[in-house]
Amino acid sequence: PGRRPEAIMYRSISATQGNNAMTDEQKAAYVTAAAACANARMSGMIAENNIAAMAGETPKYRLADFEEVPLQLGITINQVLALFK
Repeated sequence: PGRRPEAIMYRSISATQGNNAMTDEQKAAYVTAAAACANARMSGMIAENNIAAMAGETPKYRLADFEEVPLQLGITINQVLALFK
């Protein structure tokens, strides 16, 4: 408990960036999997915001929270470009 699978995945990719242990195909698979994780997480965030809105409450997540997701998963444009460098 306490560890998110995508955090473990990101640490794994970070550890291999220095020695380029992964092939380009493996890197592409990582980016695809991380994008799926980001999509799932942000879909949940949107759902929670919709629930809060229906209850007349303030949304739990703001734009900055959504912008943080790709950064946490290592899939910002700069991170992906560096991965394939």
